[in-house]
Amino acid sequence: ECEGWWRQVEAKLGQDADKAAAEVISTGRPYRFEPMDAAMRRLVHRRLAAHPEVETASEGEGSWRKVVVRTKRKG
Repeated sequence: ECEGWWRQVEAKLGQDADKAAAEVISTGRPYRFEPMDAAMRRLVHRRLAAHPEVETASEGEGSWRKVVVRTKRKG
């Protein structure tokens, strides 16, 4: 049961990461996720790590830490 729940969380977060990347590409504006724990932030970072047009970073402190997706910086 627990493992099935985690797979659903991973799938949903992956879809959200893909949507965020598409939004960043189309608007040019950064996308900030709601604050989330380290394991979930790691999932987003890994999902978009090889993306050719966007990059991710974490910002904030403690329980307010969140992932930001933005266009890749040239150079």
